[in-house]
Amino acid sequence: MQTVEEVQEALRDAAPVTSLASLVRVGIEDGRKMLAERPDVRPHYARWFRSPTLEDGMCTACLAGGVMLGTLAGLSYRPLSECDTVNSHVLALLYAEAQTDALCALDRVRQGNIDGAYRALRMWYRADGKRDPKIEAFRGDVERLCNARRRRTPENRQGPEEPMFTTRGMFERHLNSLAELADELERIEATHA
Repeated sequence: MQTVEEVQEALRDAAPVTSLASLVRVGIEDGRKMLAERPDVRPHYARWFRSPTLEDGMCTACLAGGVMLGTLAGLSYRPLSECDTVNSHVLALLYAEAQTDALCALDRVRQGNIDGAYRALRMWYRADGKRDPKIEAFRGDVERLCNARRRRTPENRQGPEEPMFTTRGMFERHLNSLAELADELERIEATHA
């Protein structure tokens, strides 16, 4: 299982990320740094990144956008400042495949799609397409976690709180909620390492 530092290094080196838990922690760290150091950024769940608008001078970023502004700062093929709007279609033009996979995985976590996040990181399948009992056991434990998370929330939610954040306060609550999810995923990943 990769540590947070190893995930940051993998992101910078455009290498595969193999720990969703540590990737979520990178998202939390970069998101909190963005809130503390970038008053010009408006968190918004539906925008990966948008340059400052003419109306208010604010730029917009989502959870993955926080990583684009943090760990991946200056590593895109084209400077973010030159991009009007970055969406999932533009990511592949700006980042290497492994970086794009990790950013998409973070967005799926934000949505509460934990299974989809592991799929984005290509962790559910062997390269040769054959079944692997170890992967199936890991996947079963993640599915049980998601079912348990759904049962304990009134909204039947497996993911973090405030997944559709549009303010700095909502984003802060989202980041706090992600920390609990990262702890739970870390325990499962450690069991299957």
